[in-house]
Amino acid sequence: MLNLLRRIPFLLTTSLLCSCAILRGGSSSQPLRCVPSAHRGEHSSAPDNSDRAIRSAVHHSIPYIELDIRPTADGELILFHDKRLSRENSIAPEMLYGRIISSLTKNEILVVKNTDGSPILHLSDALNIVDGSQSILQLDVKPDTSEALEKVLRIVNTTRNVSRNLIVQCQHITCLQYITQSAPSLRVLARVFSLEEFSDALRYSPYFIQVDAHALTPDMIEAAHARKSKVLVKTLGIPPDSSEHWYRLCLLGVDTILTDHPLQFLKSIAVAQDSRDGI
Repeated sequence: MLNLLRRIPFLLTTSLLCSCAILRGGSSSQPLRCVPSAHRGEHSSAPDNSDRAIRSAVHHSIPYIELDIRPTADGELILFHDKRLSRENSIAPEMLYGRIISSLTKNEILVVKNTDGSPILHLSDALNIVDGSQSILQLDVKPDTSEALEKVLRIVNTTRNVSRNLIVQCQHITCLQYITQSAPSLRVLARVFSLEEFSDALRYSPYFIQVDAHALTPDMIEAAHARKSKVLVKTLGIPPDSSEHWYRLCLLGVDTILTDHPLQFLKSIAVAQDSRDGI
């Protein structure tokens, strides 16, 4: 395993060339198995992290729904991406703009709305929406400190079967260790930024291991799959969030792609598979 990991940086160029060659005339013997994760929900016509964005993802059977979680001053866990309230991300009383989310009380959050006027959701609301569905919430806890994670784990440990609808993202090895020890049944996404972090994270066999697309190689995917871990890559923005880029990553063996356009992803991959099958 260590020898394989040491070779990863040197194989990047080769892997990309190979993937491009496959794009020009790949084999149709294996189906494309990669699936999307809806970045902040399926928000093509709804605000990020909103009720409508989550329900749309569930309605379209998107397997993973990435949401941003922030704790408030009262220990509430709400769905909100930005650190502060602003006119661009919310509808709120003037006096609240500029405030850090973690300084807001429960009563103050009650008067804050999403940009479409809908209420700000709590984590429990999101869990109720996906309950009984095939969709799994992929939680990006901001920040992923032990204090914030304890609040998530408290819900997991006091709510029956809730862990089956949750994956918690970690950006530090200490977070991965903490969840593994405190809630072994909870699935974890380990986001890594270096070869050393990749190697360290694999020792815990996380459900997901997230690697940046420019650093991904077939050997990394092979190493992750050998530890029963799925590989996730984010392709946010344009042109990276494109059909060609998704297809190349799927051919490499990536399991899940975090995208702002999950519905377009599903259509593109279906068309690509039909083309490979000669339909």
